[in-house]
Amino acid sequence: MRPELFGDSYDFVKRDLIHWLAPAEEWATHPMYFDEEPEPDFVAIHAAFLGIAVAEGNIADRDSVIAVGEHCPQHLLLDPDTGLWASTKRPNGGWDKHIRIGELAQIAQAPLRQDKLTLVFDQSYSRTGDKERRVLAWNKLERLRERRIYGVAYVSHAVFIWVSANTDTLTRATQWLLNCSHLPIHRFVGYGI
Repeated sequence: MRPELFGDSYDFVKRDLIHWLAPAEEWATHPMYFDEEPEPDFVAIHAAFLGIAVAEGNIADRDSVIAVGEHCPQHLLLDPDTGLWASTKRPNGGWDKHIRIGELAQIAQAPLRQDKLTLVFDQSYSRTGDKERRVLAWNKLERLRERRIYGVAYVSHAVFIWVSANTDTLTRATQWLLNCSHLPIHRFVGYGI
């Protein structure tokens, strides 16, 4: 998340997804905001807009993302600028704008997080159409499943992926989202598997 993007339509979608996935439970966010000179109060303002807490720990250090995520007892929104990185190659511009598959799996498997959701905003699709985004999201979900992490993706002009080590948690949250939102089932990848 970046201050100059705050208030775009994706923020409204993030807020709705959080409340549709687990409405009566607590959430926290790791904004993955790593500027050398961060804008004061931005993280707190963004979290307040979402209606959730900021994850505890050193959220200003990219190298601490896993530790912060592993120790978060709430459902967690990871909000990288670009999204979930599935390749083994280093992305252009480095890791600050991405969360890696292995990092996400490690966070979701942490003892405190066994029955929690981790939601990732994933914009790492280069101007592909819905069909291509669906295939790429499916591939990411498969890579996570290989690590015993289960997930569902919502695919539209952006992709949101939520995962858990607990299939019951994932199924219950996804069904709740479908019941509350009335979104069409064809927008979902990985549900019911």
